[in-house]
Amino acid sequence: MRTRVREEPWVAGGSGGGVGPGNRWDRRWVGLAATVAIVVAAVAIGWVSSRNTGAPRPAPPTTPSAAPSYTGPSHLALFAVVAKPEPFVALVGSMGEKPPAVVDVPPRLVLTLPGAGSGTVADALGAPASLFVASVSNALGTWVAHEAVTDLGGLGRIVDAAGGMSLNLVQPVEVNGQEIGPGAVTMDGRVASAFLASGAGLAPSERWQEVLAALFRGGLTVQASDLVQVDDPASVQAVFQAARAPRVR
Repeated sequence: MRTRVREEPWVAGGSGGGVGPGNRWDRRWVGLAATVAIVVAAVAIGWVSSRNTGAPRPAPPTTPSAAPSYTGPSHLALFAVVAKPEPFVALVGSMGEKPPAVVDVPPRLVLTLPGAGSGTVADALGAPASLFVASVSNALGTWVAHEAVTDLGGLGRIVDAAGGMSLNLVQPVEVNGQEIGPGAVTMDGRVASAFLASGAGLAPSERWQEVLAALFRGGLTVQASDLVQVDDPASVQAVFQAARAPRVR
């Protein structure tokens, strides 16, 4: 005797392209995949301790180095630039046994917001700072201690204070109606902000990673006056300054 198994509508995803339970399920899996990618990156660069991963802790390097020597897991801080239509967010890790690294956090990544259901990274950024930090920490599985948020104007001031920002573009990009690149390009704060916000020719995540690599090449210096939100300026500055020449993902 054959038994017919009833197929629930959400398994097939429905029809007609509407926003139904199946489409919500698909978006949930997309969010889960993005979360897993961030966690895998964090494990690979040593941000998650052996207590979380089950892997043995590596021995501290014994080769003398001119750079400061650190032990233990990296210190983590969130760095965000508020922009339209979506913000740019990154997780910065330094001052640990592993080399510094910066990981792009997609603004549409779905998080669990403690006490507030679920929402995207962009939603969490618009909430109180403690909720923003807690939501990303929950997704990562390890605590992110600090956060610093600026806007496009603040980013421009940060770039100008550093004497400009140097990029090596692999293809031409249109900024404010003018084509720049390919090759080595130096931007002032105004052009850097415009490049990040709306540079045509590169995807937003590609522009963000280019900016992050340039900003942190020599360690990033920020002033509290350039930020719209920061929990502990001294601690944030320590993490950003120690993140010299990081791996950017």
